[in-house]
Amino acid sequence: MNRITTGGTTKTERVCAWIAAFLLAVFLSVTILGTVAVQMITSAGLHLNVAADAGMIEKQYREICENIDVMAGEYGFSAENVKVTVTREELKEMNRKSAEFWTGLLTKGEAGTIPRWNIVAIQNIIYTAAEEKTLTEDAQTVIGDVREMIENTVFPLRETTITFGSKMAKDMADIRGIIQSVRQLPLLGALVCLACAGVIALLLAKEIFQSLKYYGTALAAGGIVTLAGCIGLLVLRSDGMLQEANAGLAGEFHALFGKLALGCGIVGTLLVIAGYLLLYFFSRKKNSETAESET
Repeated sequence: MNRITTGGTTKTERVCAWIAAFLLAVFLSVTILGTVAVQMITSAGLHLNVAADAGMIEKQYREICENIDVMAGEYGFSAENVKVTVTREELKEMNRKSAEFWTGLLTKGEAGTIPRWNIVAIQNIIYTAAEEKTLTEDAQTVIGDVREMIENTVFPLRETTITFGSKMAKDMADIRGIIQSVRQLPLLGALVCLACAGVIALLLAKEIFQSLKYYGTALAAGGIVTLAGCIGLLVLRSDGMLQEANAGLAGEFHALFGKLALGCGIVGTLLVIAGYLLLYFFSRKKNSETAESET
């Protein structure tokens, strides 16, 4: 009774195939978004790529120069002389070291060498201003404040991150194992996706062409969910609350989320296209068979 008239699959097999297709769509989207999350947290290459972003470095450079102007007026040193010592190449290198520190902490569970700004050239300028009696504060205080300003601009929430990282590395001895386990989750999700695809093929082995409908639906649904995740990243990227809280940190997240959203968007679009192509071929074949049966 529950045999279909056009093939050898039963109603139970088709229902189970739809369940497998649903699980395939779910785990496909979870695997992709999980991979994005792991990349965001632990990918050294991604963070180094963000650290070298020309737009972010230019923004940092302008912010540092503006702060130097303000501090020069407050402390009495030459703003132009100090600004000359701050170059975009040095900012890029500082960003690289900050990215290495962060990813090293997350991938190895170890707080490595804390990135510091080379203050020698600025020291000489401040000491000269002190000798000329133009400083309104102690030279060491001024040097420390300028250095802290530059480092916090390049490495937002620097002290909080370093304190948290050192405590995490000290108190959580098994952090490396936990991180490695988290990094394996996308692979586990991919294996589950393959298992779901295999179940669909097994259930529809008597009428294998029907599997195109299930695969197409799963791929298209997974792609749509992935595109929704892409939109979520773009929304977070343009969140004004973070900009108000910390402009430097907002700039880094803007660049990071932009690159992740681009990858999500491309993968999601490819999945939707692949899914609809499979559904198109299935529909075309079905219509062709229907037309032949009527003639």
